[in-house]
Amino acid sequence: MSNRENDIQHLTGKILLAMPNLSDAYVRRSMVYICEHSDAGAMGVIINKILPETHLLQILTRIELGDIGDVKIHIGGDRDVDKCYVLHTNKNLSENTVSVQDNIFLTVCDNVARTFSFVMDEPERKILCLGCYRWDSGKLEKEITSNYWIPIQADEALIFGDPFADKWSKAFLKIGLRSPLFLDRFGRA
Repeated sequence: MSNRENDIQHLTGKILLAMPNLSDAYVRRSMVYICEHSDAGAMGVIINKILPETHLLQILTRIELGDIGDVKIHIGGDRDVDKCYVLHTNKNLSENTVSVQDNIFLTVCDNVARTFSFVMDEPERKILCLGCYRWDSGKLEKEITSNYWIPIQADEALIFGDPFADKWSKAFLKIGLRSPLFLDRFGRA
């Protein structure tokens, strides 16, 4: 099995970088942290797109929740948008917490209001996402081999670091590409 095939077979805990030429609203300039990958499919959350202030106010009003301080809510993906996915470090938050890799956990909550109440103070490093991104069996692997995504190693600084708007470009720098825009013109080897 080649290194590329091996990389595609073991994606849990990796980050996918969307190629610059993709234009879908959820995918364009996205970084997706893969929380689960198996023969049955894959699931991840977008870690670099903040929910616009106007949408956040509508959500807070709808669930009758007041000020949530400086907690930013991410657009996690286009599936299960009624659930909150909390990517975090250091500990289990509830019985719905699973370990993704060494110090990174995922907690899935069906009740958005309750999610805010128990994650406001802890853990220190967290990303709250509404919705997630899912792939059926074999679909993600096909998208990677079709050059829609570049899988890279994840680390806490890249996942939880600020500013979120620059994460995508910083991730390309991490893998040695100064400007991801050249990929639009020249493709990928």
